[in-house]
Amino acid sequence: MKLETERLILRKPRMSDWKEYYDCVNNFQTCSMMKDFKWPLDKEYVKSKIKRAKEEWKKEKPQILYFFIELKESGKIIGDVVLHSINNWTKELITGSMIHKDYRRKRYMHEAKIAMLKYVFNEMNMEKIISDVFVDNLPSNEAIKKLGFKFKEKKIRWSTSQATGKRHDVNFYELTKEDWKKISSKLKKELKEKIKRLEK
Repeated sequence: MKLETERLILRKPRMSDWKEYYDCVNNFQTCSMMKDFKWPLDKEYVKSKIKRAKEEWKKEKPQILYFFIELKESGKIIGDVVLHSINNWTKELITGSMIHKDYRRKRYMHEAKIAMLKYVFNEMNMEKIISDVFVDNLPSNEAIKKLGFKFKEKKIRWSTSQATGKRHDVNFYELTKEDWKKISSKLKKELKEKIKRLEK
């Protein structure tokens, strides 16, 4: 199982990915903006996380799916996109993501998320995708809005970062299949133009 874009491959995790994945997450700022990574980062925890992700892929009805983001030109792992709380009854799920600090502001995550949205709505046949983002994670809040997600609510002191122990207010956004159909062509066109400018 893999998804391909112009510059990326989104695929199932492999145990051999652990060093590059560890390198992606081994940054205090990155860990502090997520819920499930303690600081300092533990290598064995990263390995166990990949192992659990691989096992989840084998289930008939998985509740969480990790896609690792691989650069086509080098084969390097630069981040992930996660689908979790998958509800086949209500046809909705929650998505999250993470990218190596050295690969930000190059539209890699935007590119990966567009491919993922297409997969979720067209292949998984979901009707709604939800994204929950720490309020103080300003770049991620802006990035999710650029993908067409609409703000729904803010929950106060809703989630805790294991890296810092801090409780965060969380913004909730959602994107419906109906809205995705309206904006997908525009998003893909804008991304293609942005990649061309980055390559100059």
